[in-house]
Amino acid sequence: MGYMSDEATSNIMKMKFSQIPLCAWPGALCIDAPSVALAWAWLLTRERGQALTPMIGCSLFLFVWLIYALDRFVQAFGVDAEEDTVRHRFWFTYKYYLSVPVGLAISACVYFSLWVLPQNFIFGSGVLVVVLAIYLFFCCFTTRLSLNFKPKIWLCGLLFALGVQLASGYNLPAFQALSAQVDLEGRSGLLESIEAFWLMGIHGLLLLMRGNALFLGVGFGINCAAISLWQQEKNPHLPDRRSFAGLGEKACIRFVRFTSFWIVVLIVFAVVGFRSAGGAEAMDSFETLHPWSLLSMASTLSLLLLFHFKRDRFSVETLRFIADGVYLTPLVWVWVV
Repeated sequence: MGYMSDEATSNIMKMKFSQIPLCAWPGALCIDAPSVALAWAWLLTRERGQALTPMIGCSLFLFVWLIYALDRFVQAFGVDAEEDTVRHRFWFTYKYYLSVPVGLAISACVYFSLWVLPQNFIFGSGVLVVVLAIYLFFCCFTTRLSLNFKPKIWLCGLLFALGVQLASGYNLPAFQALSAQVDLEGRSGLLESIEAFWLMGIHGLLLLMRGNALFLGVGFGINCAAISLWQQEKNPHLPDRRSFAGLGEKACIRFVRFTSFWIVVLIVFAVVGFRSAGGAEAMDSFETLHPWSLLSMASTLSLLLLFHFKRDRFSVETLRFIADGVYLTPLVWVWVV
């Protein structure tokens, strides 16, 4: 396969506002992922019998937006025809203008972290630095791997799930106890700082990964896998690349089987949960996942699978919008239940 010149590729990547479909604006502005994170954090917090405070909700939205925006911003300085999507072309064309909201978001995150957010939430945010570092590593060094499900996809799903976990359960007794062990005010010196990082970083990461994050991480990972599959199937610049598109029907069959398996698992766990908890007992720990959350995740994956079979009828921008939209079904469940 031949590659285009830098000038030709640059012309392909440039675009005007009028060329952006309406359904592609959430992805172009990076507000789709933060909206999904906020919906799931609200659902999990509600099921624990608590309330998601406006400040925590705004911080979660802002932090998730900043992660995705920085990813787009960095990619915008590397012109590549293989990344021929609306969101990549949007950030490539307007990267200098978009640097202003990115800079403001960084300043706001620093301000919230230093003077606004609760201590437990700040400690937990440090936990995510470990996962985020791994994610960025794979973003930089594994983009060319010819794997059916790239590590980057699943790390993105795990990172997303851990953020939702933290926002919805940072003030639970188990996490408060861990935060109390750190006691940063009584520590000084390099060795004690390393010990604090170990307690909060490693132990906190293991705490967040219990139960809820496993199911949420797999679900969000499937979402990312679906988007990658659809995007590469419809990318005219990747006819021969060994990826989802190169593997063709075989990759689609594996995707369907894997997604179907997790739908069945979620439904079974939900039924067991309703029988043991009477269908109404709220979550009080990271280990317990409420049956309504399991059914909500099963329904979102089912919708994702349904649109996978109908993907030929939609553009890649519409499919991406649908893939993120089905993960807002927790809002429907909260309204119905």
